[in-house]
Amino acid sequence: MRSIVTFLSCIVGSVAFSQADIPVYEAAERYGQNFGNKVLNERLTRGWLPNGDLWFREDFAAQKKTFWRVDVQRSKKEPLFDHAKLAAALGAKLGRAVEAEKLPLDRVAVSSDGTVLRIDTTPKPMGFNLKTNQLVDVSAGGFGSLKAYSPADVRSSGGAGEQTPITFVNKSAEALGVFWLDESGDHRPYKTLAAGESWSIQTYAGHYWIVKSAAGKALAVYKPENDGVAFLTAEAVASEQKPQVPYGTSPDGKLRITFRNSQAVLVDVQTKTEGLKTTDGEPQNRYQGPVTWSPDGKRVTFYQVVPEESHPLNIVQTTPKNQFQPRLESRQYLKPGDRVEKPVLCLYTVGGELKKIDTKLYDTPFGLDQEQWLDNDRFVFRYNQRGHQSMSLLELNANTLATRVLVPETSSTFIHWTQNTFFEVSPNKQEAIWMSERSGWKHIYLVDLKSGQVKNSITQGDWVVRDVNRVDWT
Repeated sequence: MRSIVTFLSCIVGSVAFSQADIPVYEAAERYGQNFGNKVLNERLTRGWLPNGDLWFREDFAAQKKTFWRVDVQRSKKEPLFDHAKLAAALGAKLGRAVEAEKLPLDRVAVSSDGTVLRIDTTPKPMGFNLKTNQLVDVSAGGFGSLKAYSPADVRSSGGAGEQTPITFVNKSAEALGVFWLDESGDHRPYKTLAAGESWSIQTYAGHYWIVKSAAGKALAVYKPENDGVAFLTAEAVASEQKPQVPYGTSPDGKLRITFRNSQAVLVDVQTKTEGLKTTDGEPQNRYQGPVTWSPDGKRVTFYQVVPEESHPLNIVQTTPKNQFQPRLESRQYLKPGDRVEKPVLCLYTVGGELKKIDTKLYDTPFGLDQEQWLDNDRFVFRYNQRGHQSMSLLELNANTLATRVLVPETSSTFIHWTQNTFFEVSPNKQEAIWMSERSGWKHIYLVDLKSGQVKNSITQGDWVVRDVNRVDWT
C-alpha cells in the first residue's frame, strides 16, 4: 500500500510541475507571432520586366514602400514609375486619398510592350500608362498571357513559393469554373466566371489553377508566372508530352543501357540483340543509373554500387487516421558511422571495354550528382563528400581515364549543401555558374570549365545571394 501511495505522489508532483510550465509553453507558441515579419526586406519581392530589366520592392518602416527598376546591363537603379502621379490618379479614381509611399500594390506586372503597369488590388484590375501617367482599362489584354498547360501534363501544384497575384479573364461565351489544383491533385473550387468576367486572387508561385467548363470538363492549367494574366477560352488544351523514350537510350535512339538482375546490359533497340552484358553485378554490388550518354552516342557512363547499410528506424503511430489501433512503421535511417552507398563510376565505349574509374577522388561520397558530358571526351560530376566539408566538381577524361578536381569547394566547418549550392553549365559548355560561401558570404562565380579557375565574381560584398532566379546566357 505504501508503494502505491508513493507512486501516486510522484504522479501528482509531475502534473503540478507541468502546470507550472504552461506559461513557458504558451510563450514558446507565441514566438513566431511575436518576432515574425519584424525584419524589413528579409524576403525580397521582385520580378522581371519584358525588356529583361529587374524590378523589386523596397519596404520601409510604417508600411512605406518604393518600387524600383534595375537596368541589369548598366547596373543602374531608378524608380519603376512616378509614385506621386500614380497616387494622385488612384485617389481620383477611388475617391479617397492615396499616399505615394503607401500605394495599394504588393507586386507589379508590366504589359508586353513595357508601357502599362497593371494594378490588381483595386476592385477591378486597371492599368497605369507609364508614358502618359493616366489610368487605362486593361480588361482587353495587352499583358503577356500566361501559358495554358494541358491538364494531362500538370496533375498537381508544385509547392508554395513567393506570393504573387494571378488574374483570370473569361474570353469565352460561356461560364467557366476556376479551381485551385492542390499538391495532392484535388480540384478545389474558388470562382465561377461569367462570359467576359475577370477575377484576381493573391496566390503563390507554386500554386497552380485549373479551369473547367460548366459540364466539369478540365480545359487548362495555369501557373502564376511573371505576374501574367490567364485569358480563358472554352477549348481544351492538348497535351505537349512527347512519346516517352525508354530510359537509358542513346541520343540517336539506336542503343539502350538497361539493368537486369543487378547487371548492366547494352541492347540494340531495333534488333534487340545484346552487346555489353556485365557478369559481376549482384544485389550487394549492383549496376544502376543514372545513365549518361556522350553527345555522339559512342560513350556512356553509369555506376556499380554497394548499397547503404540497412538500419531501420521503428516508429509507432499512436493514432493513425484509418484505424483505431496503433501502427508500427519502419523506415531506413542511417546513423553516424553507418555505411553509406558506395558508387563506382563506370565508362563504356560502344564496341570496346567497360572501364571502372578509380575512386581516389570520390572515395567517401554522401552523394554524386550533376552528371553530364561537356563534349565527347570530357565528363563531369559533382562529389559531395560525407561530412559536408568538401563538395567539388570532378572531371573524367574519357580518353585517358584520368580524373581531376575541376572546381574545388572545401570548408573547415560545413558546406550547407541543401540550400547554398547552385551549378549550371553554359550552352557552349565552356563556363559554369558556381555558388559558394568561400568568401564567408554566399555568392556566385563564373568558372572556366577548362582550367577550373574563377573567371569572374558575379556577385561580391558583405551580403548573401539568396537564390538564383534566372540565368540568361545570351
